[in-house]
Amino acid sequence: AETLCDLEVTGADIEGICRDVFSFAIQSTEEDNSITITSDMWTRALTNWKQPSSSNYEDVKAILTSHLSHVPMDKTVQLSQLAETLCDLGVTGADVEGICRDVFSQSTEEDN
Repeated sequence: AETLCDLEVTGADIEGICRDVFSFAIQSTEEDNSITITSDMWTRALTNWKQPSSSNYEDVKAILTSHLSHVPMDKTVQLSQLAETLCDLGVTGADVEGICRDVFSQSTEEDN
């Protein structure tokens, strides 16, 4: 079996893979709200990473809108332009969610 070192992934790749695994785990939350990460989730995340799918503009824009609707933004920020840029980069939905979390985290740090 391949390891992350065998695949020569970068730190950013590992972050994306971990976000994908966590996303899979959240989607599989048990009735008691417990989260269990399985080897299948890691396999799915690595498969997604090795075979990136093309980004869908509408999906990316919807994720941005959903995750950033409560974040105060400068009027120069255009989510449609950001969505286009992210699609051109071929990001996954998990990548977009991670970026949104980072933006929110940084915005709250700057307020303190």
